[in-house]
Amino acid sequence: MKALKPLITAHSGCNDTEDNSFEHIYSAINSSADIIEVDIDMSKDKVLVLSHDPFIYKNSGHFEKTSNVINNILRKNGVISLEEVLKDINMKIHLNLDLKSEDVIEPVITLLKKLNYTEKIIFSGCSSSWVMKLRELDDNYAIFLNSQEFEYLTKEDISIFNKTLIKIAIKTGAIGININYKLCNENLVYNAHLNGLFVQVWTVDRKEDMKKMIRMNVDGITTHYPSLLKLLKEVDE
Repeated sequence: MKALKPLITAHSGCNDTEDNSFEHIYSAINSSADIIEVDIDMSKDKVLVLSHDPFIYKNSGHFEKTSNVINNILRKNGVISLEEVLKDINMKIHLNLDLKSEDVIEPVITLLKKLNYTEKIIFSGCSSSWVMKLRELDDNYAIFLNSQEFEYLTKEDISIFNKTLIKIAIKTGAIGININYKLCNENLVYNAHLNGLFVQVWTVDRKEDMKKMIRMNVDGITTHYPSLLKLLKEVDE
């Protein structure tokens, strides 16, 4: 990733496109995003798909867990598979695979190996145990530790939250921290960098918040509006 900081991740459904769709992916590419985020889940018949629970039937509006629906029905409702996305992108741009279930971890690694997809994959959505499981299966991919597991600590002392998050990221072998921008702070960024960790924040859609994160020197920003962030980033440079 040679682009200057912060790297821009296009959130699923960026630029008012449909979530987890090829429309979203191509829109992100046309917006010159550095990374495209897609949500990864699995159908009832074990097909890896782009979906963020709950899945919604288009005609009836009925809500259902993705894992309770077979792939054929998902496809009829516009859900696409991870395999077809990987084949279409073919390592042209970084993909951030936001994992929605521990059950998808082994099948995702198996699929990546099957396709010999060796580059430009980032994992997010990971608890500490998920990071370690991914590392055991394949140590070649970039993995971010998500902060939600430790956010209860912010109610007590933000410094304890910062220290714990950094400590666990190092211990598990994560390359960095993926955190809600509202909880990100200068001390966390500074100490994460001291320890060789990246800091990725989500989901930053307002101009004022984008500027604040840029000034805070975060390494990556996830947003629904990559073109706006790119403009602000260029002005800052």
